[in-house]
Amino acid sequence: MSSRTIAKGTGAGVQKFVQSTLEPWVENILYFGAMLVIIIGAINTIVLRFHEEGKKQTDDIIADMRIQFSEVIALSLTFVLAAEVVKTIRTPTMHQVIRSSIIALLRQFIVYFLDKDIERLRRSQKDPPTGSV
Repeated sequence: MSSRTIAKGTGAGVQKFVQSTLEPWVENILYFGAMLVIIIGAINTIVLRFHEEGKKQTDDIIADMRIQFSEVIALSLTFVLAAEVVKTIRTPTMHQVIRSSIIALLRQFIVYFLDKDIERLRRSQKDPPTGSV
């Protein structure tokens, strides 16, 4: 057996290992990361609510919570998109490519509108409405 044949066999073995073992692990870790980001972000947002109680008005606290949790959602969607890309690389069928493309588009729309909402909330916090006295 020549060294070239051994090298080819080793390369195919490594590729098979990566595709069948490593990529599913990476995909699952990314999905787990998305769930973890949501859970930790939700807990952190709730803690913010109770930590800021009495220091700010309720409207400002709720706006801060919405801003913080919107950023958490955007981050978790990035993890989900990364997992879908790994899945597409692992099983590059047309169905999977279309699915990943739809998820990417949905993520972009959601993040766009979350960013608009965050920007509006931040503006409203900086410029509180003036009431007549």
